[in-house]
Amino acid sequence: MRGIFIKEKQVADIRNIILNSGYEFTEEELKQVIIILNAIIRLVIKEFLNH
Repeated sequence: MRGIFIKEKQVADIRNIILNSGYEFTEEELKQVIIILNAIIRLVIKEFLNH
C-alpha cells in the first residue's frame, strides 16, 4: 500500500481549524499535529483494508 498523506489544501484546512480553536501553536507544533494525523489516517485505512 502506498503512503496516505494529507494533501496541501487539507493541511491548510486543518491549520485553520486549529488556529481558530483559540489555542496558540508554533509552526513546529502544527507540523507535529499533521504528522500525527497522517499516521492515524494510515492506521485507520490499513485496519479497514485488513477487515
